[in-house]
Amino acid sequence: MLPFPTAELAFAMRYGTHGDQVTALALYAMINMAMAVTWLVMFTNLHRHPRLLSEQVTAAFFRPERLHAAAGIVVPFVPVLIAVKWPQAALVVLVAMPVFYAVTAEGLRRPQSAAPADG
Repeated sequence: MLPFPTAELAFAMRYGTHGDQVTALALYAMINMAMAVTWLVMFTNLHRHPRLLSEQVTAAFFRPERLHAAAGIVVPFVPVLIAVKWPQAALVVLVAMPVFYAVTAEGLRRPQSAAPADG
C-alpha cells in the first residue's frame, strides 16, 4: 500500500509547492492510519477470541499490540501538523516512526539493574 503515497511524497518534497507537500504527507498519514486500523481490528479480535490462538500464544499477548496499533492510528498525523509549518522537518518524524516500531516490536523492556559489585 505504501509505494504510491511514498512516490507522491518524494515527488512533492522535491518539486511540489508547500500545499503539495502537506497534501502528500496527509495522504501518507491516511494510508498508515488505515493499515493501523486493520492491525487494531485483528489484534482486538484475537484478544477477544482466544480459541483462535495456538497453544503457545495467550490473549494477553495482544493487549500491548493493540496499544501499538492504536498509536499507529494517531501518530502518523503528527508529521502532518508539523508539515503545515516545516514540511522537511516532518520527514524526520516519518523516518522515526518505523524505527520506533522496529525497536518496540518485541515490546519495551526495562533494563536489568546491574548487580552490586562485591568489594
